[in-house]
Amino acid sequence: MTSALAHRTIRRFAARPGSVRHSRTIWNHVLMQPDWLDISDSVRWDDGIPRPHWDLIDAWIDTRVPTEMHGEAWTDISRQWLGMLADVFAGSLAVWESDRILMLAPNHEAIASTCLRSAEASMEHIFRSFHDLIEHSFPGKQTMLVLDYPDDYYRYVEPFQPEGQLGGSSGMHIRVGMPHIVIAQANITRVEMTIAHEMTHAALMYLSLPAWIDEGLAQLIERDVIRQSLMLDEKAVQTAKRFWGANGLDIFWRGEGFSMPGKAQQQSYQLAEVLVRLLIEEYRPTWFGWNLEPRRKLIAFLREAKHDDCGEEAARTQLGLGLSEIAGLFLGPGEWGPVL
Repeated sequence: MTSALAHRTIRRFAARPGSVRHSRTIWNHVLMQPDWLDISDSVRWDDGIPRPHWDLIDAWIDTRVPTEMHGEAWTDISRQWLGMLADVFAGSLAVWESDRILMLAPNHEAIASTCLRSAEASMEHIFRSFHDLIEHSFPGKQTMLVLDYPDDYYRYVEPFQPEGQLGGSSGMHIRVGMPHIVIAQANITRVEMTIAHEMTHAALMYLSLPAWIDEGLAQLIERDVIRQSLMLDEKAVQTAKRFWGANGLDIFWRGEGFSMPGKAQQQSYQLAEVLVRLLIEEYRPTWFGWNLEPRRKLIAFLREAKHDDCGEEAARTQLGLGLSEIAGLFLGPGEWGPVL
């Protein structure tokens, strides 16, 4: 359960103890910089969208703000930025907050409450599931945009996408500048799934995971949070084997398949989830949970897997398997490894 929501826009916060305005007064007194929080001069406008110069802001905080106050500084700066965005996009948007989430979303309390609860629940589930893997936390609150219209979503994420023909997208974890999540609002169940998926990417961003592991873990958490099982019948399995047999797995290992249109995208996400689930099952603690060595091997693999070689060296070193053998757990024997 989350705390009570601060469900009004920033401009409506009252200047009471514990409020944003009161907090700013304390900051200004401590730092002796009355205007230090104003980021309006550190924002460029691209296609009418405010995009802060995060490198300049990061350097400013590093050199001018005490380390113990970095979290509060980033959160306050994010509030300003979300306030700017609220005036740019279509519909009625507002800034909402929970204990660990700062969010721009439709100015509708039921929708915002559901999104915040889902984000908080996803964060809790991720840390419970991978407490032995996740060590990093970004200073401040996790920032998230839930945009009303698909056109606004694609307009916002366009600079962060690869060139060429792309598949569909309902959410993205942006790692350029200040890490944040962007989601295109759909039905509330779809939004909750996307939140869980992107929150997983946010939690794992400090690793150098190949896309297939990153997406596989995100798919796994997404289903766990909404209590949905992965269901593959014989027809789906045979379709996957035919597709990858005809196309090879290089686009999968290198991550290109996850943004390609059509079957390549769908099959890439499906295979990533299947392989990650198989690895988790294969390296589950044994002897009624007392023998943790298999789990330690899996976590060591996840820590050491690198994007550059698709995780090949870490798989051989920590699991004693090559990527071709890992793919073979589902696809059967074959030459499934990446072309390195």
